[in-house]
Amino acid sequence: MKTRRFLVVVMLLFAFAAPVGGDDLAASVDSLTNRAAHGEADAQFFLSLIYTVGEYVPQDYVQAHKWFNLAAATYTEKEDRDKAVKARDCVAARMTPAQITEAQKLAREWKSNRRRRRYSD
Repeated sequence: MKTRRFLVVVMLLFAFAAPVGGDDLAASVDSLTNRAAHGEADAQFFLSLIYTVGEYVPQDYVQAHKWFNLAAATYTEKEDRDKAVKARDCVAARMTPAQITEAQKLAREWKSNRRRRRYSD
């Protein structure tokens, strides 16, 4: 039931999003990905939603789980963190243990690489 509710919320987000087409769509996804890669929690969360649903990008639960993990770690407000954790858990319910392990590994690598970049600047 919780998973179904989560997916309904995701679909509503996309239903009310402003329509974009072709090049605008690619630029929007690229912009969101860039912002997520630079540590913006909201961008990480919405990129996770995009990967969960497979809207604008191929559906990829591993990437969705990774970005939900990172959003949960990045958010400073408890309510936002809890939202990201719940969403991640809903995605995890659809994944194999090997996929979850891979997503966690990717999140750890991302954090490690980000720390290295920050200290080398």
